[in-house]
Amino acid sequence: VVFRLEWTFDAYVNIKNAQQGQYNVNNTYLIGGNVQLASSIPLVSIFTAPLMKTAMDSSSQSSSNVQLDTEQQGLYSYSFHNDYTLQGLSTIRMPFVNIHPTYKFYYEASSSIETGQYQGVFMRMYDLTPDSFMPAGVLTIRQNGTLLGQANLPDIPSNYTQTISLGQNNDIRYVVNGNMTSSILSNNIVTMQTFYLIISITNYQDKAIQAKLQLYGAIQTILNSSTCQSAMINGNYLIIVANLTSGQKQQCTAKVTLKYT
Repeated sequence: VVFRLEWTFDAYVNIKNAQQGQYNVNNTYLIGGNVQLASSIPLVSIFTAPLMKTAMDSSSQSSSNVQLDTEQQGLYSYSFHNDYTLQGLSTIRMPFVNIHPTYKFYYEASSSIETGQYQGVFMRMYDLTPDSFMPAGVLTIRQNGTLLGQANLPDIPSNYTQTISLGQNNDIRYVVNGNMTSSILSNNIVTMQTFYLIISITNYQDKAIQAKLQLYGAIQTILNSSTCQSAMINGNYLIIVANLTSGQKQQCTAKVTLKYT
């Protein structure tokens, strides 16, 4: 089961006054993107507009009085013309850009093809695609009021898909037993090996999930045969995709040949 849908995305900007004095502000201008500043030392200073983004599963939409003014060579200028008072040593938070991203949620794990038994857990992954430029910031993801995690995002172009990892899920696990069945040498250098893999993926959760296991092969990875639900080669990886119901374990086999030269 892969979830691809539109979520509610509420974006906020934090404006901080690190001075003792109070400021009455009439107009605010913000820049999204990387601005290189000159310095008296060789190091380059990079400024990125500070954002706090909160994504929640609900039907409401954020509203903002911050307007996008212009785009110049990858820098986005925003303005806010409402009056406000910035107290000394304080921070205010206001709604920022209106963005309507879509996302795909899935579980993914990566390992390599080798001899012996190796095991691990799957990571919680999101593919996030905004419908307009998304300035860099901290993304907070909640579902049904529960905090799922946070991630630091770079600037994301419109319609570009950014992959986000929110840590591992210990309820979804894999075990691979690898046996090398043949090996070819050329001038005492291994040029090709064939492996017989026994792959187990188990879902200990109380709901259906989809899990993708990536096994790195070699310069050339060839899938000879497989009994898995879905097995394919993508570049140098053997990809196993399992759709599992609650408590289900999938065990399958794959025979692969790895060419190293």
